[in-house]
Amino acid sequence: MKTTASIKHTIWQLLLLLLTTLVLPACEEDVTNIKNLDLTPKLVVTSFISPQDSFLVVRLQTTQPAIGKTLSDEQRKVKNASVTISDGNTTVALAYDEGMNRYQTEASNLVLAPGRTYTLKVNTPAGGSAEASCIIPDPANIQITEINFTSLKESNEFQQHDFYRYELNYTWRDAPGVTNYYHALAFMKYKVNIWPEPVDHLSDLYPVQSDANFVRDESAVNNMLHSPTFTLYGNQEGPVPKPYYLHAYLMVTDKHYYMYHKSLMEQQQIDGNPFAEAKFIYSNMVGALGVFGAYYRLEASKEIN
Repeated sequence: MKTTASIKHTIWQLLLLLLTTLVLPACEEDVTNIKNLDLTPKLVVTSFISPQDSFLVVRLQTTQPAIGKTLSDEQRKVKNASVTISDGNTTVALAYDEGMNRYQTEASNLVLAPGRTYTLKVNTPAGGSAEASCIIPDPANIQITEINFTSLKESNEFQQHDFYRYELNYTWRDAPGVTNYYHALAFMKYKVNIWPEPVDHLSDLYPVQSDANFVRDESAVNNMLHSPTFTLYGNQEGPVPKPYYLHAYLMVTDKHYYMYHKSLMEQQQIDGNPFAEAKFIYSNMVGALGVFGAYYRLEASKEIN
């Protein structure tokens, strides 16, 4: 006669067998679904146009497959594609530059003007295609009104020299009645003594928060907006020689430029963090991944003697 313990053991074995029978088909179905995934590399298109640029530039590549063999940079290049940009009346073709790995043409071949719509079309030998449109923003009634600057000398008790810190921010007037997007940039230009004669040196200034220089007009007060504080740290060689020049670059951008760069910054901020929620990179391409956007650059400068 079977004991109570033996009967319980038999019941557990039957339950385990039943559970295995139910789970294995589900696993097999999952494997089948994975086999049906489309692992073909996707086309990626990136281009930003501006009336101030010397060239129209479009960059093409393919994505890295999520599963399978990693592609080399050479394998991800897209050559011999048909790439055109049109304003609706004039269409220009962009030629592939092997050295730069990009498609380009001189900007003089197509008039770029604020308020006009431009369409980018791409067709690849492999049958891929992409299309997107953008409007160059109108900078009318937008003006940089003030550049503020401070230079500070900081002593370090643990070292035998001083450090110099330069800070810059600026203010601009926003155009009322329209939605505007901005990318604020700044740099410093000064002379560096290199034999046989001094040469101009450009140093970028960076905001403390990496995405703080992307600004929307919803934060405007009385139609005025402010850049973040940009900072440049010097070294023990002494202060930057005077005279030097501060440059404020204000990119008046379309929504596509703004959303793409904003999402790219957010993705970079969580890179390597396994607990962070994934951020999707903005795309306005039809038939591919990537972005086609536009901007208009405004400039102001200040000389420090």
